[in-house]
Amino acid sequence: MNTNIFKRAARMTSALGLAGAAMLAATAFTATPAAASPASDIRAHIVDVAQSQLGKGPCDPGYYSSCTVEWCAEFARWTWGQGGVSERDGLNAYAQSFKDYGEANGTFHSRTSGYTPQPGDAVVFDWDHDGGDPHPMDHVALVESFSGSTIHIIGGNQGGGDGHVTRNDYSMSNGDVIGFTAPVLPATPRKVVNDFDADGRSDLALFRPSAGQWNIKSAARGVQLYGSYPYGGGDDIQLTGDFDADGTADIALFRPTTGQWNIKSVKRGVQIAASYQYGGGNDIPLTGDFDNDGYTDIALFRQTTGQWNIMSLHRGVQILASHQYGGGDDIPLAGDFDGDGYDDIALFRKTTGQWNIYSIKRGVQIVASYPYGGGDDIPMAGDFDADGKDDIVLFRKTTGQWNIKSVARGVQLYASHPYGGGNDIPLVGDYDGDGYSDIALFRVTTGQWNIESLHRDVQLLASHQYGGGNDLPATTIPTAKY
Repeated sequence: MNTNIFKRAARMTSALGLAGAAMLAATAFTATPAAASPASDIRAHIVDVAQSQLGKGPCDPGYYSSCTVEWCAEFARWTWGQGGVSERDGLNAYAQSFKDYGEANGTFHSRTSGYTPQPGDAVVFDWDHDGGDPHPMDHVALVESFSGSTIHIIGGNQGGGDGHVTRNDYSMSNGDVIGFTAPVLPATPRKVVNDFDADGRSDLALFRPSAGQWNIKSAARGVQLYGSYPYGGGDDIQLTGDFDADGTADIALFRPTTGQWNIKSVKRGVQIAASYQYGGGNDIPLTGDFDNDGYTDIALFRQTTGQWNIMSLHRGVQILASHQYGGGDDIPLAGDFDGDGYDDIALFRKTTGQWNIYSIKRGVQIVASYPYGGGDDIPMAGDFDADGKDDIVLFRKTTGQWNIKSVARGVQLYASHPYGGGNDIPLVGDYDGDGYSDIALFRVTTGQWNIESLHRDVQLLASHQYGGGNDLPATTIPTAKY
C-alpha cells in the first residue's frame, strides 16, 4: 500500500502543531465554490416563443431583416435569442450558418448519427442537394418535438407565397433533412454529492449500523453538522441524495430484508419517505436524478435478472420498470456521462473489465463493452475535468491505485495514481468546491479520512480522524458493499 503522501502530510501536521494543522487545512480548502448556472429551461422557452409566432409573416412583427430576404434563418435566430440563447455568434440570414455554427461549437448532429432531436434544436434542410452551392443548406426551422421517427417543426417562410410561421412534420428517413444543431446553452447546474450544508462542497457522512446513528461533518469547515443522529440500523444500506430539491443532501436507507426505503431531511427534520415499499431481496440500491427535475430518484438493479427499476418519489412516477440492461456480476452506477443533465445508468463487469453506459432519456447506448479495468477494481463516477460530463473511475485495492478516464473525450485523465489501499473504502466528491471531483478514502480500521484534489494536486485531508469501528461512509452508490 502506498502511504507516503499520508505520512508526509502527517509529518507536516505534527511539525506545525494544532494551529499549523488548522492553517494547513484552511490552505487546502481555499478553492472558491463554483457558482451554479441559472436553472432555466431555455429549450422550452424557445418552443414557447416559436409557438407564439404561428401564423405571422415576414414583417409581422419582423425578424431582423426578414422583410427583405428569404427569412427562415432570420426567424430561427430571432427565436433563439428571444428564447434565451446568448451565444449566437456566427449566425446570419443564411440557413447554412446554423450548420456552420453547430460544427464550430460541436453541437451539430447529422440525421444518420443516431442523435435524438431535442425541442429548440435547429433542423437544416437541403432541397436540391447541389454540391456546387457555397451555401448548400436551403432551409432551417426549429424542432417543436420529436415522436417515434417524426420531427415536428416550426419554421418561418413556410407555406408558400410570402411564407408564414407554420408547423410541419418530417420523417427522420427524409434525405432532405441534413441534421440538427443544438444551441449552445449554459452548463447544467452541477450536482455536489453529500453537501449537507449547501456550501457547494461535499461533506463527510458516516452511518454506524450497530447503533443506527449518522455522523456528518463539513470537511472544508471542520464543523460537526450532525452528531450521533439516530436513523436506521441493522442491515440497512446507507445512501444520500437531495430528495426534496432544497440544495442540501438528505439521508436514505434501503432495507433489503423488507424492500423498504426510509428517507429523511436532516436539515428540516422531516421524513420524506417512510417504509416506502420498492424492491427487496438482492436488489442493489443507488440514487440519482434520472428525470432532471432537481429531485433525487431511487433506483434498483437486480443482478439475478439484469433488470433496472427507477422511481421518482417526488412525482410518484415509475421512470424505468423491469428494464433489461446487464446482469451476472455487473456493478451498477449512475452518472451524467453525456452532460445533458439527466443521470444515466452504467454497469461495470469485473470479470471482463468492461463498461456499458446507457442514456435513459435518449434511449441511446453511450458506450458498449468498453474495456477499462477489471479484477478487484471498484467502479465510481465523477467529473474530474469539469466539462459537465461524468468520467469513469476505478480504485484498485490491491495496489492502491486510481485510474480515471473521460469516456466523452476518450482521454485518460489519471493513470495508476497511487493513493491508499488495503481496506480503504473509496469515494468521489467535490470537497473543495472548485467544480472538479476529488478522490477520498475512509480507512475503517483507523477511522481516518484522506482526501486529495487531483486537479490542484493538493492534499485536502490527511489522516483526519472521524469515525471508526464498523462505521460506513455514505454516498449515492453503496461503494462500502463492493
